[in-house]
Amino acid sequence: MKRMGMILIPGCLVFMTVGAFAAQRVVMYEHFTEDQCLWCADVAVAIDLFRSEYTREQLAVITYSVRGDDPVPGGLDRLDFFGEDAVPVVVGDGRDNLGPMPIDESVLIAHYESRKNEPSILTMTVTKESQTQYRIHVEAESAFTGVLMAVAYEEIIHNEQHYYCWAREILTNYYGDPISLSAGGSTDVIKNVSLQGGWNPGNMGVVAWVHEGSDGGNLLFRAHESLQAADSMAQHTEPTPTPAPTDPGATCTPTPQGTAPPTPTHSVNDLQQNLELSATMFHPDDPFVLDIHTVNPSSQTFNVDQYLALEVAGLFFFWPQWTDAVGYAQRSYPAGCDSRENIFDFTWPSGVGSFSGIHFYLVSLNTATQTLAGPWDMVEWGYTG
Repeated sequence: MKRMGMILIPGCLVFMTVGAFAAQRVVMYEHFTEDQCLWCADVAVAIDLFRSEYTREQLAVITYSVRGDDPVPGGLDRLDFFGEDAVPVVVGDGRDNLGPMPIDESVLIAHYESRKNEPSILTMTVTKESQTQYRIHVEAESAFTGVLMAVAYEEIIHNEQHYYCWAREILTNYYGDPISLSAGGSTDVIKNVSLQGGWNPGNMGVVAWVHEGSDGGNLLFRAHESLQAADSMAQHTEPTPTPAPTDPGATCTPTPQGTAPPTPTHSVNDLQQNLELSATMFHPDDPFVLDIHTVNPSSQTFNVDQYLALEVAGLFFFWPQWTDAVGYAQRSYPAGCDSRENIFDFTWPSGVGSFSGIHFYLVSLNTATQTLAGPWDMVEWGYTG
C-alpha cells in the first residue's frame, strides 16, 4: 500500500501520494563498459532504450568507460569497488548486479519497477550554478552516515552509440566522500568540473547519489545500497526561471512516418500539451491518474520550462515539489514527438470528505525566450465520499 501525503486547506483536505511532497526515490544505475568486449554494444543499446523510457526525476544513469578509447579516470577503480573486473556490468541502486549478460531493456525496467516505490530518508537536488560549478543539496528525514558520490557526465555519441550520461570526471573519491547528517539536517556540497578540450559544456551535467559505506555483498559482488540520487538536468524550483540546459531524457516517441499527428488546437507551429485526468469526480478506491500528453507537430525542437500547478481554494502548489514556491521542470521535445509523462498514479482514499472546484494548470515557456511554447491547459476536478 502506498503511503499518503496531504495538503491541509481551510474547508478541505486534499490527499496525494507521499512521493509528490516528500522525496521520491530516484533509482541509480552505474553502467561499466569498454570499446571491445563481447556484450558491451548490446548492453549499451539496452541502457539507451531504458533511459529514454523515463525522466531524470525518476532515475539516474552513469556510464563509465573503463578501458579503450576515452576512459574516465577512476572508472576501473569504481568497477573494482563493486568486486568486479570484467565488463559489461550494470549495478542497480548500488545493491543489484543485473545479469547474467547480456541483459535487455526488460531486465532494467523490471528492476526499476521493483525499486521505485522503496522509501528514502533523503531528499537530494543538484543545481548547475555556472558552466563548471554545481551545488549538491542533501536533506535527511532521519539520521544517517554514508558516502556521497558525484560524477560529471556528457551526452555524447561514441562509436556510433548514443549515451545519455557518459562519465567525464569523478568529482569525489571513487569510493565516495563521507557524509553524515542528523535527523532533519541538511548540507550543501559544491563540486567543480575541470572542463577538458573536446567536451561540450552545453551537453554536460552532474549526477550525485548517496550510498551506504558498508559492504553488504559476497565474495563475487560487493553491494553498497544507494539511498537517493539526483541529476542536475532534472527538476528546478527557482522562483525566477533562467535559461539552463534542457532535459534530453524526456520520454518521447516520434510520430511514425505516414501517420499524421493529432490535429492541433492552436497553431501547427506550437507545442500541443494536454492534461489527461482519469476522472473529474473521485470516489473511494477510484484510480487517480494524471498524465501530461505532449505532441510536437512542428519541424523544430522545443526546449521548455514546464509549469504544472494545483489550485485549491485560491491557493497554488507547484510541481515537482508541490510547495507554494514557483517551480518547474525542463523538458526537450523534438520534432514529431508524441509522449506521455505520468504525474500521479494512486488509489483515492476513503474518509476524506468532499470538495470540488479543484484545478490543475499546465503551461510551458520556451527556455531561451520565456515566451509561450503553445496553448496552456486546465482540468477541474473534485472528490466525494
